[in-house]
Amino acid sequence: MGRAGRHRDPQETRREVARDLDLGDLAVKPDRFMALPDRLWVLGAPLDPWSDGSSGLRARIDRHVFRNPGDWSAEDLFEELGAFEAGDARFGKFLEGLACADVIPDEPAQRRVAAAVNPHLRSAGAELGETGTDGGYPVFSVISTRPVWVCRRYQGRISHVLSSRLMWNHSHAVACALGMVYVRGGEE
Repeated sequence: MGRAGRHRDPQETRREVARDLDLGDLAVKPDRFMALPDRLWVLGAPLDPWSDGSSGLRARIDRHVFRNPGDWSAEDLFEELGAFEAGDARFGKFLEGLACADVIPDEPAQRRVAAAVNPHLRSAGAELGETGTDGGYPVFSVISTRPVWVCRRYQGRISHVLSSRLMWNHSHAVACALGMVYVRGGEE
């Protein structure tokens, strides 16, 4: 539930997340940053024979984020990528990537990203939690802050287990609308 007890719209939560992110923290290393949206969206091939290369999404991001800092806010970038309408798993992976050392090789900046994102995610029942380290940098994952039911097979029968925290990862079949999480199968 969001403000005044109403159910939060996932797009509203995503917009609030984007408004609180500092694009200057995210776009320090262009090649590292561009690898993230490249993995999650089709940005347009740099050698596309049907275009001059200046009108594709990749070129617009380069122009408005890197060559002319301040042209776009993080909200503008999310809008151009289609992040507000993206599937929940893709959006979750995008947030995890934004706080990843591969994109931001600076621990304080990684923590600033998580701190900016978390108030909005927590109000929707999730958070970008520190789940480990890699090469001395923290690893952040989208995790549920609400108890969820996990269905497991035990001796051929399905049992239900209440889990207080669940990491969002690919070993689970997760349906998450940033506020409602249901998990089928897998191990916690």
